[in-house]
Amino acid sequence: MEVFNKNGSNKNPYAKIFIRKGRYLYIPINNPKIINKSFDLYPISNSFKNIYIKIINFIICKRKKNLICTDFSKSINDLTKSINGYRHAAIYTGTNFINGSYTLQLMDDDSNILGFAKIPKSEEGKIYIDREKENLEYLKNLNLEYVIVPDVIAFDKNESMLIQSTKEILEKDKSELNDIHLNFINELYNKTKIEYVFNESEIYRQITYMRNKYMNYKLGNLLEKALMSIKSCKSLNKIEYCFSHYDFYPSNIKIYNDKLYVFDWESGKMGPILYDIFNYIHTTSKMSSRIQPRKGNLKKLIIKEFLENKKIIEFLRINGINKEIIKPMLIIYFCELIYKHAIELELSIESNITIKRSCKFIEILVD
Repeated sequence: MEVFNKNGSNKNPYAKIFIRKGRYLYIPINNPKIINKSFDLYPISNSFKNIYIKIINFIICKRKKNLICTDFSKSINDLTKSINGYRHAAIYTGTNFINGSYTLQLMDDDSNILGFAKIPKSEEGKIYIDREKENLEYLKNLNLEYVIVPDVIAFDKNESMLIQSTKEILEKDKSELNDIHLNFINELYNKTKIEYVFNESEIYRQITYMRNKYMNYKLGNLLEKALMSIKSCKSLNKIEYCFSHYDFYPSNIKIYNDKLYVFDWESGKMGPILYDIFNYIHTTSKMSSRIQPRKGNLKKLIIKEFLENKKIIEFLRINGINKEIIKPMLIIYFCELIYKHAIELELSIESNITIKRSCKFIEILVD
């Protein structure tokens, strides 16, 4: 951790904290309440949080006269004029992918969180923030009962900078799929569903595009097997789409008065049903851990967590959908993960861990 340096007129001292490769959290070190609240911006264990706070306090004591400051928040000054009481911003740098953005947690002097700002890192990143603004407005018009989505407080069209609202008292998601999640997904499904012939759907186009692109690689052969397996399911001659979050996992979910409070809608779009359910289960299970189970144990996990999941089966039952679609839809889910990382984010099929793991899951499912 270090105090970082930028010159400017709006001088606020910050501590720079390493989160993971290429990702940092900048903590404004104005007062203890602001320091403590800033850690809400990125989920971190209490033990690490306490260690960081002690180090920050040590820096303040030892280098009080020599602290170097930043005016990072200067670029959003025009947008924050309408936010009463705004004085401080914690900053999370996010990923360095083409959709990467800086996220700023806006606070007043009493450390109350007033909203969140997003600033794109690149021209490509502007597309995602523009999409998030459009998605938030679209969702508001749906008048959803089982979820709260942020309001758009301010938006700079030229720079694609977005400020959205929040709630002050939000509980953490418990990382276990339950009826609160399913009520939201079910409502979104029933309000936005649309049916396509599978061979004319977007996901069919994506899989065939990748199969042809990587036909000289192992991936091309695997995707051909995936298509054959999907087509063997008669219940998927037609495929249903609905509006989905596409990054639905606990870090993007809070609980407010027994309702979901869901944010980070930049990836939201129409997509195959069950995507959000699969994504939630995948990111909260042992299957997403750094140390992967052996193939035999992984197959048992896939059966338990997905193919025989009672929550998924119940969701399908109440919507009159045959449960035999679970397996082919799960193959589709992992194909979409590959498409996102290999095609949209332009990451290596040889080294990217998400692509490699998704291939491993597909191999088990088509075996």
